[in-house]
Amino acid sequence: MSVLSFIVNWLTRLVIYILSSGPVPQHVAFVMDGNRRYAKHKQLEVSEGHVDGFGALKRMLEICLRLGIKCVTVYAFSIENFKRPRGEVDTLMSLAKDKLDELCSHGDLLDKYQVRLNVLGKTDLLPPDVLEVVHRAEAMTAKHNGAILNICMPYTSREEITSAVESIVRSHQSGEIELDSFTPGYPPENIYTDLPDDVKSRWSTERHGDPVVQECQWVMLKLEKLSVFMKSHPCNVSAFRVYGGLGTKDSEMHELIRGKLRDDDIPQTFTLNYKTPGAGVPFACRYIKICPISYNMSLWHVGLSGIVEEVFVKGVHEGYIKVGQHKDTLALHLVLKHLRRSNFLTAHSSLLSQTGLRTEHPKITRLHDALVTEADLATTEELVKSIAEEEGLFEYCARVGSPACVWKRMTPEGDAGKTPVGRGGHQLCLDVERGVIYLFGGWDGAKNLSDFWSYTIATNQWKLVHEDTAAIGGPSARSCHNMVYCHTNRTIYVLGQLNEQPRANGVNPQPQPQRADADFFKCSLDATGEGGTWTLLNPSGVEAAGGPPPISDHQMIVDEENSLMYVFGGRMENASYRDGGPAYSGMYSFNLVTETWTHIFHDPARHDGPTANPINIYSRTDPATFMTYHIDKKLWVRSESWVGSFKPSTNGDVWEGLELPRPRSAHQVVYDSANKVFYMFGGNSGEDGIPRLNDLWSMRLVRPTVKELLRKALLAVRKFRFKLMCDTIPPFEALTYLQTQVSEVVDNNDENEAADLRGLLSYLLSRTSDGDTRMNGTDDTEVNEENRKERRELFDFLMQFVDPTEREPETELRDVVENV
Repeated sequence: MSVLSFIVNWLTRLVIYILSSGPVPQHVAFVMDGNRRYAKHKQLEVSEGHVDGFGALKRMLEICLRLGIKCVTVYAFSIENFKRPRGEVDTLMSLAKDKLDELCSHGDLLDKYQVRLNVLGKTDLLPPDVLEVVHRAEAMTAKHNGAILNICMPYTSREEITSAVESIVRSHQSGEIELDSFTPGYPPENIYTDLPDDVKSRWSTERHGDPVVQECQWVMLKLEKLSVFMKSHPCNVSAFRVYGGLGTKDSEMHELIRGKLRDDDIPQTFTLNYKTPGAGVPFACRYIKICPISYNMSLWHVGLSGIVEEVFVKGVHEGYIKVGQHKDTLALHLVLKHLRRSNFLTAHSSLLSQTGLRTEHPKITRLHDALVTEADLATTEELVKSIAEEEGLFEYCARVGSPACVWKRMTPEGDAGKTPVGRGGHQLCLDVERGVIYLFGGWDGAKNLSDFWSYTIATNQWKLVHEDTAAIGGPSARSCHNMVYCHTNRTIYVLGQLNEQPRANGVNPQPQPQRADADFFKCSLDATGEGGTWTLLNPSGVEAAGGPPPISDHQMIVDEENSLMYVFGGRMENASYRDGGPAYSGMYSFNLVTETWTHIFHDPARHDGPTANPINIYSRTDPATFMTYHIDKKLWVRSESWVGSFKPSTNGDVWEGLELPRPRSAHQVVYDSANKVFYMFGGNSGEDGIPRLNDLWSMRLVRPTVKELLRKALLAVRKFRFKLMCDTIPPFEALTYLQTQVSEVVDNNDENEAADLRGLLSYLLSRTSDGDTRMNGTDDTEVNEENRKERRELFDFLMQFVDPTEREPETELRDVVENV
């Protein structure tokens, strides 16, 4: 390549980069005119002018595609051009044939940028050989989804209007359409194709001025088979509701979802409800009804995913037919619960014997009788033990109960100087097989760091592997980079950094080495895992090799099975959106075997809309958007993830006395999947006077055991029994019971339980000071209604530990009855 060509190419790239940072249109149209005047001016043959015109078009098309313009329309040949000399028309047709073949050749523009070609106009006027090439080109690019190229030939606007009217009239005469069912040019069959960049590809109706008529708009889809819909449903309307059922009447349909779509080109997926409300009985659908809430119907594409296997659907349908029996059973359960709760025991027993229903486990019934009806707390305690230990009815609660976080501060063995200094914006990765955590880089509050450490979990020791990785050919000091570990080749990969600008606020400012785009390294670890060799990947630049531009605060993950590393997002250095906000990178994959990059997609906000797309995560600590990307389906699924905030304490020592990590940001966490332990290191506390942290913590998620649940249940029973003793036996005996039986099941490490124990002692003293009312001869079986209510509340408390299928329903009959 000559120096001049190099300069021209470099300037072209620079101009494209500058243009791409500003507003970029989604659709650009060209009129190919002036080729003959150009040829005359250059003293060329007319045919040569047309050849140069096609060359200019190809260059302009490539620039449009590199800018990210999604649709280009070229008015190439008017019907009026057939009136030109026969030789010139033949030359144009031959040239069009050759250029279409050239555009569709493998590796050329349409293949490189995944462009779908449309030839619009009265194509039956084209010569047969040209028409054959047109059809072949359209077929070859039919599945391309990167951009759209519309070539209008032969074409005139009057002919287009005439053809559209003729098509509508023919369709109406054949009974295919009703004239008021769509806006001309946007027929219903357009929703069969998912072409968001094609201006022709949608079904649209006209907006009515009458609000009553507007409310009546809807879309009814008839499915080919009876189906159960349990999966996603992408569409593109504004606020909407979706109904489904066996018939088209409102009474035959259930609401499946209500929602609202973003105004962008990212397909959205919605999970449809497939169970009846309350009872939760699955039902099959034959009709799906989509109702817009405030606007006219405008659908680009509707896709439905569900189950259509006849055996499965038949079983679901038969179960739904029997839903009436299910409702009857549920109603009886609620009535029986209400009768027993209201102490109508005779009616309860009579109804139970007539229906023969099994409403709960037999020992749960005995527990209710002993506790609520008979006030026999000794028997109650024995039944609770039996229910938990012998019948296993507490196992469900132990299995699905919310886990608790158990934190432990790791105090490494050895000298204090052999541990990393405090930092934030660093990176950790974990070798699960060896049990080694690796730490690299970060910001200590004054400068970036380039030290590389290993922490061995088994020995609880840090080791400084490299004091300065840059000195041995590794990455320079940095922060806000990312680092991952590949177990297959025992290699660490480091990419990106937040470029630090030299600061003159110190006596000896320490500007960091700037290596712009050369920021992708790997460290091949040795057999011990405690040392390795650093290698700079893509020396000419990651972006030049097809990877992401210089970025920071991105995310990376390794797909061990396919030997791929994925890189997503991150703030791009020296780039911004049209509104002045920071620009973010897209998604890339890096083949760990061939060490080559593949670009998957750009950040969707890069070219769309006046403001940044909400897919971006703008802050590490603000409320963020959580996105899941399906690599094979190329589909985003969105949900909201919220991060709670905290106010720094005015007393900096408040966290020192707690076995919990201090609140922080810019820290790092790795997960040991073998032992199910999280490890967290460092970060910024955000509190004045506190430097960057260098503490290491482990955290396990621990679910309550059956033994722990039984302890809590016994504590509740014994606390209740103690309060009764305070009114029925001498204070000394009650105090003895408190010191032996109650304290035996109290967790003294739980501040709430310890405080409750002290509160019970105060309760005993208060009852004693009220006078000798405890020995009034009241029998446990002769309690008033207030005591019975308290025992019922204790029974309800114990039921939270029991398998829901073995106890009465949680719903109250009085809550079901409406308008009372």
